Amino acid sequence: MYIICTLYSIKPWYIGLNNPFQVIKLAFIEISGGVLRNEQVQQKVEHIVRTTLADDILVKSCVIYKTGMAYRVKVLINGTVNGDINLKGLAQQKQKIVTALRHKFAFMNLDLVYDA
Repeated sequence: MYIICTLYSIKPWYIGLNNPFQVIKLAFIEISGGVLRNEQVQQKVEHIVRTTLADDILVKSCVIYKTGMAYRVKVLINGTVNGDINLKGLAQQKQKIVTALRHKFAFMNLDLVYDA
């Protein structure tokens, strides 16, 4: 009877935002290579990507995957406003983005994917 009362008394502790089951679930999703669930990190990364890329590049989406401590950012690009993609310029922009991201996050990889 004591064990049941003790478990019942800690019920509010595991229902809130610090739910251990929720933490374990999110950790499993991230460790197994799932999409990042942390909105603050998502917003920081998207801001860096969108502000560093040239204004004429059309970004369809920015998806972040997390495996352990490493992040992998996949940016889907639809093309550019004028239709031509300068690959050399895009490679330089990618390097700037990776440098900026690695100042905030140590293990960061970036994939720019053209999605027609």
